[in-house]
Parts: sequence; C-alpha cells; structure tokens
Amino acid sequence: MAKKLNCKYAGQERFRTITSAYYRGAMGIMLVYDITQEKSFENIKNWIRNIEENASTDVEKMLLGNKCELNEKRQVTKERGEQLAIEYGIKFLETSAKNSINVEEAFFTLARDIKSKMEKRMVVVYDSLEKVLQTQDLKMIYFKNLRILNVLKYQIFAYSLAFLTTCSG
Repeated sequence: MAKKLNCKYAGQERFRTITSAYYRGAMGIMLVYDITQEKSFENIKNWIRNIEENASTDVEKMLLGNKCELNEKRQVTKERGEQLAIEYGIKFLETSAKNSINVEEAFFTLARDIKSKMEKRMVVVYDSLEKVLQTQDLKMIYFKNLRILNVLKYQIFAYSLAFLTTCSG
C-alpha cells in the first residue's frame, strides 16, 4: 500500500509531527520540490533530516524536481537538484506531473530499487537459513555417528568379554 503525503506546506513545523508517522515502515520516499519555487528546494534538506530521524535507515529515497515544463519560470537549476542528490547519495529526476514527464520512470525506478534491496535481504536470510540447516544437519550426523560409535563400543566390549571368557575357559 502506498501513502501520498502532500507537502505543499513543506517546512511548516505543524506538519512535521504528522509526517513522522508516515515515515515508519516506509520502504521508499520521493522528495519533490517545485523548480519554480526556491523555498521548496531549500526545504528539502529539512525533509531529509526529518526522514533520517524518523524513517528506517535503509529507506530508498529519490529527489524529484517537479514542473520541468515551466522552464521559463525556473528558480532552481537542474544542476542544483543533481548536486543535492549526489550530496545525499540518492537518485534524481526532473518531472512534470502535468505533462507526465518522467513520472512513471520515477515510480518504476524507486520500485525497482526497493525490489532489489528486498531481494538482497532475501538472499541474506536464505544464506542464514541454509547455515542453520547445515548446522542442524551436522548435529544430526554427529548424533547419528555418536550412536554408531556407542554401538561399536558395546560390540567391542561384548567381543572382548567373549574373547576373555574363551581364553580363560
């Protein structure tokens, strides 16, 4: 299930407590700023800090500069968006929700990254489970061999007694 949080009022303190509840359990977060409004770009760092404080440490993040169709009203260059994304180690795209530019790509990219991370976790879980099963198999082999060894000890003891009885008789 996906949740959408409208951050039109990004940076306003009264909305931060509401959003922290949205971060818990999130596997992916898209941070969207308006390329025609400098203030929305400046608030991204605050949102990232809030995410770092409230979300899982390995949540996938993506930075989106929206309204790229309004290039003539641009206040935030594409290079600044790219640089901020590099600074935080996250992916970046410019989008236009109005004209459907890169919107689908953004969602598919984030979904692929989440899927890839989950698959890697499953490999780790599988490897751990395999080690546990191998350990259990080794224990079973050990106890089986221990039983065989005890049977052999008993048989050797019985043969020794039979031999001693034969020799003394």
